[in-house]
Amino acid sequence: MNRRLPKSLRARWDALVETEGRALGLSDCRPFLERKLVNDIFYEGLFDGRPCIVKCSSRAPESIVNEYELTKRLHETDPVHFPAAYACHPGARAFVVTERIEGGKSLADEPDDKYADEVIAILDSLYRANVIHRDILPSNFLIAPDGHLKLIDFQFAVDMGSQRIDPWLKKHPTYHFAVFAAVLMRDHAWWDDAGFAGMLLPSLRNRVKSRMGRLRFEVPLSASDRFRLGLFALGLRIQRAFCPRGSSRRHALDRRLERFELR
Repeated sequence: MNRRLPKSLRARWDALVETEGRALGLSDCRPFLERKLVNDIFYEGLFDGRPCIVKCSSRAPESIVNEYELTKRLHETDPVHFPAAYACHPGARAFVVTERIEGGKSLADEPDDKYADEVIAILDSLYRANVIHRDILPSNFLIAPDGHLKLIDFQFAVDMGSQRIDPWLKKHPTYHFAVFAAVLMRDHAWWDDAGFAGMLLPSLRNRVKSRMGRLRFEVPLSASDRFRLGLFALGLRIQRAFCPRGSSRRHALDRRLERFELR
């Protein structure tokens, strides 16, 4: 279910997109998703006559600028496999305008091995651009009308030149290390785009091996991080105790808890 923003906040976003957005080139914007954990609202519309998506956040506004800068870099590196980044409005309420990929399907809808070469090309472009995506999920690989895959959602991607972590993630380690699908060790967490890509399609498991390690990013875990993650895992175990054996909910919790067996 799409939860709604409070009316006052929704009105402020509508006004901002109408005024500042129109000055940038936006028109005909319509909201289609509201009140996500990190982002306030998403619009679809036109940017200088081209279909676009507008992502808005007052919770993690710096991540919106990060998405614009890294998406723009990747598109310049490889326009076939990454959407265009059209515009960005920074500030306390920030929004980014990116190309809308028509068709509405992703690898989650069509996990076909015919796209394996596309995924490999995307990994190689990430390496050339010195960017680690960190959210290699089937739903982030959109199938464009020309048959190519395009990788989206660079909000919390990392520029390996600066290795900067978004301030919102620093304040929310449970999201950063648990919800955001890191591999947890005793004193650090890591992401490897090639390793995660190997789980997208059967034929990729062997093909990504030569690329593993060069798209890897590590973050140390502080004592506070470990404590908060421990509390999160405890909450999952309590939920599991009340789930019937063999239920899909219990199975899902088991899979999440596996990640907390720190190595």
